[in-house]
Amino acid sequence: MVAGAPATSPVTIKLTEEQKAKLQRLGGAPWVRDRIDKAKEPNRE
Repeated sequence: MVAGAPATSPVTIKLTEEQKAKLQRLGGAPWVRDRIDKAKEPNRE
């Protein structure tokens, strides 16, 4: 854990081998966290 960094929790998702390889090329977990942080929340009705 990095001092001052927010705590993280492990999450499991199912991917094909091709998707797993692409995720690694895109940057892995840091890339996923960045995309989630930048995503707009869905509209709830």
